[in-house]
Amino acid sequence: MESLRRFIWILVFACLFFLLSLPVAGAYVDPGTGSYVFQLLVGALLGAAVALKVFWRRIWSFLTRRTARSATADPRAPDSSMPTKPRD
Repeated sequence: MESLRRFIWILVFACLFFLLSLPVAGAYVDPGTGSYVFQLLVGALLGAAVALKVFWRRIWSFLTRRTARSATADPRAPDSSMPTKPRD
């Protein structure tokens, strides 16, 4: 465990040294770049919101099924909260 912690610290310091030792590029950033990054962020947030809305029932049933099961219930028994016939 100690060797893993030491390895992580060495990796963090190596990354910081690499990032801080890079020379200044002096490059020009076009104003359109900011709006493009903004569009990417908004698109990612809206995509995540739509995905959450579409899959919310599955996520909620998964979370409640895991926590609602009692410890004494037979794990091989079918779950009564799930329908037995597929919906059309």
